[in-house]
Amino acid sequence: MYIPNEREVKRMRTIAGLRADEKLTQEDLANELGVSTQTIKNWERNQTNLKGEIIKTLAFRFKVSADELLGIDKGVK
Repeated sequence: MYIPNEREVKRMRTIAGLRADEKLTQEDLANELGVSTQTIKNWERNQTNLKGEIIKTLAFRFKVSADELLGIDKGVK
């Protein structure tokens, strides 16, 4: 069984959390972005990596930095 690392867990929470904060369903976000609901599920479960353009789109959509979206802690070196 695969156990995600801390950064992956943080990213999963971030996407799902941002979506939930705006009371969006996975289907709502999928329709807005022009992707399938399964794609949203995969991102939230960390089963599919986010690509460059979608990172920018999600960051802009939720008004967060790409680092925050990806769960990158700037204080960690």
